[in-house]
Amino acid sequence: GDSILHVVPELKALLPFRNSEFEGRYRRDFVDYKDTSLDNSGYAEYSSALRLRFSSHDMLEFTGTLTRGWAETLQFDVGELTFHGEPYRHNTWGVGLSREVLGRRGYSLRIQRMDLNFDADADVRFFDFRANSLEAEYREPVRENLWILTTIRLENADHFCRNFDPSGALC
Repeated sequence: GDSILHVVPELKALLPFRNSEFEGRYRRDFVDYKDTSLDNSGYAEYSSALRLRFSSHDMLEFTGTLTRGWAETLQFDVGELTFHGEPYRHNTWGVGLSREVLGRRGYSLRIQRMDLNFDADADVRFFDFRANSLEAEYREPVRENLWILTTIRLENADHFCRNFDPSGALC
């Protein structure tokens, strides 16, 4: 095993306008392994959200997150080194529409796309990943600040290989 220290500073800016807001964030994960030596580790993440609030109490939200980093180093039972700091890109995009008013019925609809890609130059056998999701939620009030929620979620996910391992075989 190895001991790992994460230090994660984050900067968040919120820009309100009218009844809406724009939020921007930057997060950086600095990673230090006690026993493992790596040239690069951690990640940098940029995220944003645009929330448009309407007089009907509906909110339309657009979100996006871009992450660039290096896979954490993992070794199981003193066996094969599974990840060893390979560079990756992780992107998430979404749009949602919702309504939440104290003591009233509400809803939430959300569509999201996620992509995870390892660097094409990595000499390891890793799968890239792509997923899409659709979620609908109904909110029935029980009291002014208490709801019963019913959620339906549909996901479609796939992993695929774009790289060859060091022996030339497709991963």
